[in-house]
Amino acid sequence: LKLWMQFHSVVSSDSQSFDVKDFAYDLYLVTLAKLTCANLIDQNAPFRSNEELLGILNGDFFNQKGLINIVDHDCFYWLTTQEDCTLLLEVAASIQHDLAVYDFAIVEPEDLFGKLISQLSADKKRILLGQEPTPKWLAAKMVKNCEESLADNESPTFLDMCCGSGVFIVEVIKRMLERF
Repeated sequence: LKLWMQFHSVVSSDSQSFDVKDFAYDLYLVTLAKLTCANLIDQNAPFRSNEELLGILNGDFFNQKGLINIVDHDCFYWLTTQEDCTLLLEVAASIQHDLAVYDFAIVEPEDLFGKLISQLSADKKRILLGQEPTPKWLAAKMVKNCEESLADNESPTFLDMCCGSGVFIVEVIKRMLERF
């Protein structure tokens, strides 16, 4: 909670107060993003048990799929370590239920969250937090330049410190699939 408050003090002038509305909003978006990613990996949105939901929220689901650190210990991780996180799991189950109407088997390999983030965040907040999505064409060009600088036998390692909507990760995966 302290980490979340420090993070949000950058955006607001009042760094000492806790705004439950902002906290709930951010928690909802993070939970939605994690569930959407899990559904994309599974290519559907099945009913998930509380154990499965907890694994998605704390990152174990992704680690088991070989996607290490895709869900790192974020500002909300501590909620998944509580003895009783029933309410969090109820909210996650409700979101998962709502996601069941989407066909995750038919998804374009593009930036899934850029437009969503742009629409949901206030302009002032989005700019201060660096949530302005990178255009796909620019990400593709940057990834191509990085890839071309690798030696033929060199194993690539990529790090996107400000993952945001994932446009760079999508482009890296596309290029690596073409390369290998």
